[in-house]
Amino acid sequence: MLLKCPSCGARIRLTDPVHEDKIRYLCQECDQIVHLDVHWDSVNTTSAAPSANLQRTPRVLVIDDSETFLAIAGDLLLRDGIEVITARDGHEGLRKIASEHPDLVLLDLSMPGMSGFEVLQSLRSDSAYKHLPQIPILVTSGVYNPAEVELVRDYGASGFLNKDSVQDLLVYRVRSLLATQVKTDL
Repeated sequence: MLLKCPSCGARIRLTDPVHEDKIRYLCQECDQIVHLDVHWDSVNTTSAAPSANLQRTPRVLVIDDSETFLAIAGDLLLRDGIEVITARDGHEGLRKIASEHPDLVLLDLSMPGMSGFEVLQSLRSDSAYKHLPQIPILVTSGVYNPAEVELVRDYGASGFLNKDSVQDLLVYRVRSLLATQVKTDL
């Protein structure tokens, strides 16, 4: 199995069978102990046979300071078979993006401490996150402002969803973005 070091990008070939989704490994290139996710960090090769055990449940990180919104979004996604990870502010969200490797991030714009705008800006410009692949980010807000929607797209967000539409559109929008992500990974 061929994996990519999440710290330096070096290719790591594992010869022993892997029975866990996450493993610790000492990268010989950057001399750091890294946490490898066999699903997220795997490198497709032409010589490797496709492995059925690499199919897994999609994981969505929901970053929002509202307990109510976390519960509603979490319930909708869980009922659709999507694993949900939560963070209550931007700082915690950035830590979980780096450690949990979600397939998609659902990000609230208005949060105390670190806003959704600041999270987007950090992900796209901070060198600490450059090793991470582009994760689709669906921004949510209770207020629709066309200028903000344009700004979050400029910051690299994949889409915008008004919180008033969450009950009707959340699962559809998340599934659409996940499907698009799978096609770009191939």
